[in-house]
Amino acid sequence: MTRAAIVLITLLWPFLAEAVGVYRWVDAAGRVHYSDMPVTNAERVNAALLQSREVKPRPVDGIPPSFREQVQTDCALARDRLALYSRATEVFEQTATGVTYRLSPARQQARLEELQAARHRYCRAGAAEQLWRTRKQQAQAAAASAGQGAAPSGRAISRN
Repeated sequence: MTRAAIVLITLLWPFLAEAVGVYRWVDAAGRVHYSDMPVTNAERVNAALLQSREVKPRPVDGIPPSFREQVQTDCALARDRLALYSRATEVFEQTATGVTYRLSPARQQARLEELQAARHRYCRAGAAEQLWRTRKQQAQAAAASAGQGAAPSGRAISRN
């Protein structure tokens, strides 16, 4: 009889776990939580599935998806411009006032090198990560230099 009870419990265990209920929710910091008690905005999940599969943590690099998309867009633009400049026999540019002029061969070569550098900057492996780190370092440096001119009391310094 004991053996039959063990077999019965083993067979019914996934259904019993589901009957209890497992709830999943995400807190304000973006962390995922699981509980057997329902909370606001929690969704019920299948406990048997949670037990049957391994949950792998996703890498969090802190780079906004919109920034990654912008880097991809910049890469495509750099490739297109480089292809156009590479094929052109004569290159023309326009000033801010709308005056069109032909580039000299030396200036055309310099522009071609600028476009190759832009393609390398935006299209290399890990470009989004490197550009994001650079942006963060520049923001920290700007914040640090802005903090150096502030008065210790927090009041603005007036210079006449």
